[in-house]
Amino acid sequence: MNIPIANSNIPAQFGAENDITFNRVGSAIDVRLTRPKALNALTHNMALALYQGLRNWRNDESITHVVISADSGEKRAFCAGGDIRDLYEGYRAGTPRYSFFRDEYRLNEAIATFPKPYIALIDGMVMGGGAGISMHGSHRIVTGNTKFAMPEVTIGLIPDVGGSYVLPRLKNSYGMLLGLAGIAIGPEECLEAGIATQFCAAEEIENLREKLLDSQNPDHVLQALRALPLANQLADLSSNIKMAFSQTTLGGIFQQLELRSHFTPLFATALKKMKAASPLSLSLAFELLQRGRSSTLRQALTMEYQLVSRILEGPDLYEGIRAAIIDRTKPAKWQHDSNEAIDSALIASFFSSPAGGDLTFEN
Repeated sequence: MNIPIANSNIPAQFGAENDITFNRVGSAIDVRLTRPKALNALTHNMALALYQGLRNWRNDESITHVVISADSGEKRAFCAGGDIRDLYEGYRAGTPRYSFFRDEYRLNEAIATFPKPYIALIDGMVMGGGAGISMHGSHRIVTGNTKFAMPEVTIGLIPDVGGSYVLPRLKNSYGMLLGLAGIAIGPEECLEAGIATQFCAAEEIENLREKLLDSQNPDHVLQALRALPLANQLADLSSNIKMAFSQTTLGGIFQQLELRSHFTPLFATALKKMKAASPLSLSLAFELLQRGRSSTLRQALTMEYQLVSRILEGPDLYEGIRAAIIDRTKPAKWQHDSNEAIDSALIASFFSSPAGGDLTFEN
């Protein structure tokens, strides 16, 4: 039986009742994103509510696992990212949304350290903030509808939500491709890269959800999932991807893409997207992903918060949002003309404690 979780567990002041729901089903927690018309974009209140829930459930011995899914709607979206329209409104009102990123990153860390199975059923589009509430979980189930992307550099941001920890650890430099080019990949590529752990046919995903909620042993349920053949563009081009995106400079990556773009459509797309991205964001993302290779998750999230705190003060993010979703009348005009115009001192200046202090975590 589904039992709605009381406001004593999810404080009412978070005001997320209509955007995210929490139900107790036996020993499981059923988390459901319910903003399909907004592509289930993650709001600040949704992030706060889920974070508080995880804090409550981690030490509750009567709870065995958490299942998160979404009302994907007609546009088939698990979660298309953070609510970037709200970021733009915050800019116009003179109130940058520092606290949104702070609390979102704390949520990402809470998911990664949750001591019980956290199972994400990713049926549809997943980007940015949606990746943050799924890729850190113990189980990430994709369907034939899944499209994964980390396109932050295309709007003047950086691959965040712990992406600077996860992406550099994907094999064959797949993560560098995803984080710098922002290309979208399907379920086969998600499994190949290690972003996903299992596959379920889209028409079976609700049945799987019910079985997971009814079971006290989710691993037993998940073992029955059929395998998906791994033939995909990442596997087919793995050596070329590794060669291009393992370069030690951003210029070296561009050079490798130029050489391969004429006979590899994936590289042609990657090159086009990187050339259109914010030069500052791209340069910051490259340095961030390099540093992320040797960082812990908390260190990576702390660096991301440092960068984002500075990015919120500059024009590129808001110009990128304007061009992408506000008026779409003309391409974004970035504050720098090229990556060559950005020197190492400028990049280094972003990796410093923000005025409000570094990101902190609860033990």
